[in-house]
Amino acid sequence: MPLLMGKCGNCGGTIQMNEGMKSGVCPFCGTPYVAEDVVNNYYTTNTYNIGSAEIKLEDGSSIRERYETAEFYLTKLKQYDRAEKVFLELTDVAPNDYRCWWGLVRTGTGCFSDYSVGENRLREIERKWLNISMTIAPPELKQSMREQWDGYIEQRRQCRDKLIKHKEKLLVEHGKIEKELPQLRDKFKTLNKEIAYVKGGTKYIYLITSFILAAFCFINGIFNSVSAGLTVWSIIPFILGVVCLVGGFLLNSKDKSKRNAVIHKESQRDELYSTVTQYQEQEPLLREEIMQIDLELAEGIKTEKFLKICGIIE
Repeated sequence: MPLLMGKCGNCGGTIQMNEGMKSGVCPFCGTPYVAEDVVNNYYTTNTYNIGSAEIKLEDGSSIRERYETAEFYLTKLKQYDRAEKVFLELTDVAPNDYRCWWGLVRTGTGCFSDYSVGENRLREIERKWLNISMTIAPPELKQSMREQWDGYIEQRRQCRDKLIKHKEKLLVEHGKIEKELPQLRDKFKTLNKEIAYVKGGTKYIYLITSFILAAFCFINGIFNSVSAGLTVWSIIPFILGVVCLVGGFLLNSKDKSKRNAVIHKESQRDELYSTVTQYQEQEPLLREEIMQIDLELAEGIKTEKFLKICGIIE
């Protein structure tokens, strides 16, 4: 059955249909059409040719001049919004020329160098402009156009992979902090209790007590010796006094080792405090950076730090 050519009135895509069809749906934009209307539209719009047209538009400029203006905005001034506006106007007056639609693809991607384009926006560019330009472009140009687009998509994929790897490192670091921070806090509290117990303990108390007891024993021994003479009962207080002194020095030595242990524990506590403080400062920053990566993976890479990670800028 012979084929008829039609042009979608909504997106400008070229439609092929079997003779005898009365209606259908545009394969590019999904707009329903009446066969007679799109066939008439095809033969009407195909009377334009940007390469040689001198048709005057409402402002007095020709299609060629308008196209050159769009290219100037796009390639020289890098004013993509203004270039897109002009290219869109051209698709209305010359929808059969692939360069109008391809120009929109280039503006939408910043001449294939803008990685801040979000995934939804990229799919829209592909659906609305790329498919049409590839459909109506000359056969000898389609391969190079496809290579440009695929190269841009591949570069975006590599950038996203680098950013995802960076996110995975952050997740590992964040998970480590979330796991260790409660343990470090508990250890810090335990050290504080141990230090407080020893600090509030018996510094010099054994020595002082032993001196008091020894003095009491010596005085008692002297008193007994003066009153009753040198007997066993007068010697015993002297012996007890010596025992008190020796015991006091031994207990004080043991207490001194405890105090040295406290100094070591205080050093441990200070290091632990520094680590806990560092973790508490890092945790919200890591969480925020991970959320920012998720956002830019969806909406496009814009932050300078992430662009550097992807190797897009130095």
